[in-house]
Amino acid sequence: MEKGPNQDFNEVSLPEEYLNLDDPQRYIKDDSPDTPKKRRTQWLNRNKQYLLGFLALVLVVGSLLYTLVLQTGPDYIVALATSYSMPEAGRKQLEGLLGAYADDRNGDGRVRVQVQAFAFVPGTTDQAQRADAFQDLEVALLTGECMLFLHDDASFEEAGEALDGVFQYNDGSPMPAGARDFKNASIPWTDCKALTSFQPDPERLNLWDPQVFLGLCENLRVSLRAPSGAIKADEEVLAYYEANAAFMKRLQSGEKAD
Repeated sequence: MEKGPNQDFNEVSLPEEYLNLDDPQRYIKDDSPDTPKKRRTQWLNRNKQYLLGFLALVLVVGSLLYTLVLQTGPDYIVALATSYSMPEAGRKQLEGLLGAYADDRNGDGRVRVQVQAFAFVPGTTDQAQRADAFQDLEVALLTGECMLFLHDDASFEEAGEALDGVFQYNDGSPMPAGARDFKNASIPWTDCKALTSFQPDPERLNLWDPQVFLGLCENLRVSLRAPSGAIKADEEVLAYYEANAAFMKRLQSGEKAD
């Protein structure tokens, strides 16, 4: 008797090719001999998803370890406050110049100085840029990441309110609130033996004239933050201040770190 359209295809009396139609392995028959290679292949097929998950985990953990261990931060962050936009290529050359007189504070086996630029352009109409510069400076001062400043006179005059009482005079005493005699709290570039040796690399300045860039650098001055109560209250921040004070002396004397 013929089966209708609703016949049961799982009846054992039907031919084998009509049985277990929902089994994707129904047409796959492996009659090869059982060998170590075959068992390894079968094991890999069964555990492929777990292996992929493990490899992904290893990559994530490896990335975190690289960031935490190998990618340590700079030994010093030096602020560069100017009344113009410093070219990126020039800033990188300044980092190399300063790095020759810095020491390995974080113990990672290398010396790295990061120059953080702040542009305070007098009379600028770009209020967004001005607001960003003041905000970045405020963060740098609050965190204590910048103790040493390279600057020109016009930038400090423009950012005077944000720098109120921040620096120390050349005799080591702190500038009082409201004082604006920043020249008495700074050392000219030309009085720092380490800096006067600087010769810009024209091949790394893109379209900038090396003599023009050198002239801008020679107009800069070096200032050190005063050790305020907040700095003295934190041992790590105080140690960073003292390291920057020694760093500044090396820039003046031209003696490199041991």
